[in-house]
Amino acid sequence: MKGYMVTLDGQAAGWTTDNSFTPSSDLADGEHVLRVVGVDNAGNETQLEFPTVTIDATAPDTPVMTDEEEFTQGTTNVVSWSVVSGAAKYHVQCSEDSTFATLDFEDSNVTTTSWEFMGLDDGVTYYYRVRAIDEVGNASFWSNIVSSTQDATPPQPIGSMPTITPLVTNGDVLTFQWQTAIDEVSGIGEYTLELSYLAPDGTEDTNYEVLPGEVTTYTASDAPEGRWMVRARAVDKVGNQGDDEYWSPWSLPAIVDRTAPPVPAMVTEPQYTPGTSNMVSWNAVTDSGVAEAVSGLAGYDVQMSTDPGFSASPVIQSLSADATSATFVGLAPGQTYYYRVRAKDKAGNVSDWSEATSSTQDPMPLTAPVMAAEPEFTPGTSNTVSWGAVSGADRYHVQCSTDSTFATIVAEDENVTSASKTFASLTDGTTYYYRVRAVDVDASTAVYSGWSNIVHSTQDASGPSVPGRPAVAASPTNNPRPSWTWAPAVDAGSGVAGYQVRLLAADETVIADEWIGNTTSWSPASDLADGQYGLKVRAKDRFDQVGEWSEIGYVVIDRTPPVITMINPAQNGVTLNTTTSSTILARLSGDYASVLVKVDQGQWKEPTAILSGGLLFHFLVPSLLPGEHTVRIKVADELGNTAEVIVTFTVEGGRLGFGFGRFRFEEAE
Repeated sequence: MKGYMVTLDGQAAGWTTDNSFTPSSDLADGEHVLRVVGVDNAGNETQLEFPTVTIDATAPDTPVMTDEEEFTQGTTNVVSWSVVSGAAKYHVQCSEDSTFATLDFEDSNVTTTSWEFMGLDDGVTYYYRVRAIDEVGNASFWSNIVSSTQDATPPQPIGSMPTITPLVTNGDVLTFQWQTAIDEVSGIGEYTLELSYLAPDGTEDTNYEVLPGEVTTYTASDAPEGRWMVRARAVDKVGNQGDDEYWSPWSLPAIVDRTAPPVPAMVTEPQYTPGTSNMVSWNAVTDSGVAEAVSGLAGYDVQMSTDPGFSASPVIQSLSADATSATFVGLAPGQTYYYRVRAKDKAGNVSDWSEATSSTQDPMPLTAPVMAAEPEFTPGTSNTVSWGAVSGADRYHVQCSTDSTFATIVAEDENVTSASKTFASLTDGTTYYYRVRAVDVDASTAVYSGWSNIVHSTQDASGPSVPGRPAVAASPTNNPRPSWTWAPAVDAGSGVAGYQVRLLAADETVIADEWIGNTTSWSPASDLADGQYGLKVRAKDRFDQVGEWSEIGYVVIDRTPPVITMINPAQNGVTLNTTTSSTILARLSGDYASVLVKVDQGQWKEPTAILSGGLLFHFLVPSLLPGEHTVRIKVADELGNTAEVIVTFTVEGGRLGFGFGRFRFEEAE
């Protein structure tokens, strides 16, 4: 081959002997046609065909990054950009350096117009840029650079408790204030307030208020009555907030109380009051509602005036919440004074004035009677109380109550002309209180003294309870004076004074009947014969009021020993010889637990045998020498009752013994 003639886009491009061709200058964008004719050494030509070539050297337009917020929540960030026509993909980068000298993350094959970067560090500012790439690899210029700082940490907890102003009010406005929180990244975006409310009726509620981050106070108008508490928690500008541990402590409680306390009631004054001073009293009140949700009672104002309308320069005393009386001094004799009271709470609410009560000062009053002391217990269901007579008194007004304050009256008499009064139909076991005052009747007007001292006594109209059934240590017994014991009776009144004991024979004939002191055991003074006995007891109190009999406790006395009837020898002085039986025989009668036999000075031994019917026989096995001998038989029953017989007999002739066949049994001493 000699060479090639090259034509580009219909224009001669030159001659070359190589089998490749490169234009001498850049081709414009668009389609280009290359034709090549090969010429050999003989001048022959060959046409070579090539496909059309499209040139594209133009970079895509530069994308525009979407603006980023100054701070981004968490440790991820999604960035986005504008769509670029002709872009096949995008190349996006993330760096902590605004010059992108070093890269933290990048991706050159993004086919969407957004990308999420993950694993970003809290508190770090990241920079982002992107460029478009077309299908032939032309890359646009880098986009504008945007940045954002990651914020994955909530604000620090608020360390101090919020405050509420005022802490007690009868208005409807509360101001809540809290400490500024700290957030080292995006800053405080807002505060959440948790408002805890307790109504006076005990109903609870919780409300939440969200306030801008630059605000550290909140004012609540039209606050309903009750107890208020608050705590605060901060939220940063990207929405980070902590869990429950990030709340501040609860504030001190604040009380909204617009309700006045109840109206107290004055205790009615007597028509006349002795001397030139007067102590008036009233019933205590408490602030209405649940104690934690109301301000509480602050005290009382008491007014005194000579005018029932209290327009004539009333005297006022302000007293504490625990006061229920006030004393006014320097009062004029013969002057009538009027008194009233009102309550006030700690929020400044004041009740209405009570109904007024009045009394006229009497410079020469009746002296209050003195009640005679009462015993702790009074027998029966009536009681007579007495008091010292009062000079100038026409009659007496006496009262009986089960309440030491006389809030309820059981019985009273306003026309007693003596210095004593008996009250009947009183209830057993009830304590009654008594008081009296003197009455001076002048024409149609009655003048009363003050009340006397208060005395009291408990009615005791019933005997003690039933004692426990008497019991002895063991039955049967051979003790002729057994001791019975019993569980004590109980008397809630004057107390147990003693016991009546009644000893019964088996046929329930009374053998002994006596009163003893306050002890719970008894023994007969003399020995009892054998047989069955029963004992019952009952108690009396210090007013000789007798209770019911106990159940009967029984005992069997047995002091009779078993009976021994000698058979051989039948009596003292019997003579035994070799022709006489060598066996001791006796008949035992009655119960027996042990039987022993002793011959002369030998040992006590059990008998050889005891047959049915109580027949005892004992072999005199030893060879007894001629002369006088003694046999002793001793029998005891289960109770220890013992019988013993001693029989003396004489042996004559040879030794006394016996034999069976070629055997001989002898008992050596």
